[in-house]
Amino acid sequence: MPFHRWKDIPKDYHGAYCDVKVVTGDRLQLCLAEIWTPGEYVMHHHPHEQFGYLLRGQLQMVVGDEEKMIGPGDLWHVPPDVTHGGKIIGNENIVFLDVFTPARDDLQNPEENYGKPAKPLPRKSWHL
Repeated sequence: MPFHRWKDIPKDYHGAYCDVKVVTGDRLQLCLAEIWTPGEYVMHHHPHEQFGYLLRGQLQMVVGDEEKMIGPGDLWHVPPDVTHGGKIIGNENIVFLDVFTPARDDLQNPEENYGKPAKPLPRKSWHL
């Protein structure tokens, strides 16, 4: 399908402080994510190439051996298998858009990979 609306895409639980919406194409994947404080963008790595674009909040971002404070409008590039993540700065949630190639299987099967909340959690999403 060539057209999508974020509001129509189901929200996936990715832990106590994170929700993600995912659209997957033939070779690309687009994710809209929100992480609430006191959550964090946990350090991790994967075999996928990634671009990220921060829409809201402040983040002390680490990609490999490099670290930088980023804000809305800043981008980051993560080559395959490079460790990355960051710490939310301040009390504002972070909202970001990620693009992956190839598509990440774990994001296409979130309940299998991230579980689901034991009880419904209040979500004060800016975008989700």
